[in-house]
Amino acid sequence: MFKLNNISMPEGFNDGDVKREVARVLRVKEDAVSEIKMLRRSLDCRGRRAVFVLSVGVSLKDEEEFLKRSREKYSPYEDVRPLCS
Repeated sequence: MFKLNNISMPEGFNDGDVKREVARVLRVKEDAVSEIKMLRRSLDCRGRRAVFVLSVGVSLKDEEEFLKRSREKYSPYEDVRPLCS
């Protein structure tokens, strides 16, 4: 799983919209995206329309091959939560 930042989504988006946008940004087919985990969601109201800006964790079916051929560097993401006592 790797982290993908700054995904802009309009108000009223759903999980299918996020998957479609992630596939478009990564230039892969929608079927290649196996898992998406919402890491952060913030609201940007600076323009005429409010948009949500997302950070997501993405898993692909052929992730190692994708990372090898990709020109961009994606940071790996591991779900490590601090322990509270």
